[in-house]
Amino acid sequence: MKKLLSIILVVVMLLATLPVIAAESELPFTDVGAKKWYYAAVASAYESGVMQGKTETTFAPMENMTRAQLVTILSRLVLADTAGKGQNLTFKDVKKNAWF
Repeated sequence: MKKLLSIILVVVMLLATLPVIAAESELPFTDVGAKKWYYAAVASAYESGVMQGKTETTFAPMENMTRAQLVTILSRLVLADTAGKGQNLTFKDVKKNAWF
């Protein structure tokens, strides 16, 4: 499990360093300026569907990530082609109808 998590984190880090070709329209987030050091990583994560932002207009790049957000991102990276197959997984401290 630790090895798999390490591999996933390395892949995420590598994806974050890839150059991003500017799309015809800018990112919809008002809190991610084009000159920020993390702009390319946010654009890559957003355009690939790994992350969607906190709201339609904010990404919240300086907020701490929750466990739910981390699990959601990792599942989108690893289990993208097996959508819905994790429905039987349960966490005792999470309601079944939670967004994540």
